[in-house]
Amino acid sequence: MIRFFDVTKRFSRRIWALKDVNLEIPKGANVLLRGDSGAGKTTLLKMIYAMERPDKGHVMVAGRNIFKLRKSSIPYLRRQIGFVFQDLRLMENRTVQENVIYPLQLRGVWGRKAKRRAEKAVELVGLDSNLNRRCKDLSMSEKQLLVLARAVAGEPALLLVDEPTAHIDSSGTSCVLNLLTQMNNSGTTVVLATGDELVAESFQASHVFELNSGEVHLVRELEEEKRQVDKQGNVSSAGSDLEDVQTELIDSTIGVDSEGRSKLGGMAQLTQLTGIEQCRADYRSGLYAGS
Repeated sequence: MIRFFDVTKRFSRRIWALKDVNLEIPKGANVLLRGDSGAGKTTLLKMIYAMERPDKGHVMVAGRNIFKLRKSSIPYLRRQIGFVFQDLRLMENRTVQENVIYPLQLRGVWGRKAKRRAEKAVELVGLDSNLNRRCKDLSMSEKQLLVLARAVAGEPALLLVDEPTAHIDSSGTSCVLNLLTQMNNSGTTVVLATGDELVAESFQASHVFELNSGEVHLVRELEEEKRQVDKQGNVSSAGSDLEDVQTELIDSTIGVDSEGRSKLGGMAQLTQLTGIEQCRADYRSGLYAGS
């Protein structure tokens, strides 16, 4: 699904964001990018999302060199990718629901369809009782969960997650990591970047990459057979749509059905998975109340 070939990015003569990086992330993987602040984690994620260009090398997503795509094709690629930004990027004067619906509208999902998907995503992260609250009135913990809901609503084939637990307590962190694992079990490829050792130890990664001063090393990879056993038969075809983007980008279209949804069914499956009700119960009991 994702490949880096000799990728280098420098922000100055002395600062290497990424240095001769070679890596491969297969579809359906649950990936951990581990490293201290400034190690290059965010830069790597932004390159996958076509937000940062390498000084040299190639970044391949679904078999395509994304920096050789037409600019008009990039938005169609991003429709299959969810990004949980470290700096949140929320609309502070809009409600929780509006913050989730707006990106859906950019994807062409409007009206009741957008509202239903937003409500489902907010419910998954336990914020459904805050649907009509303005973002500026939320705690930092709640805002972090809202960003995750916004990404989940898009039912992405690939989910990029940058320090999602920075403002959440240990109980909230467990719920976030559980949700990411459940999404991966439903077929979404997940790439989590963190500098928190506790998060790194708790995350059920199939692949672990260590980043240090721009260099990237694979330190652990589960065998495919074990990954399938660990998922206990929950893997669906959800992660396959991004592989088809190779053809669909040429036509400037993406894998969207008649209702404007990615052909994944991710949230429908997630509602059947364990752990979601516990997240909601924890929120309602005040575990996410702190900022």
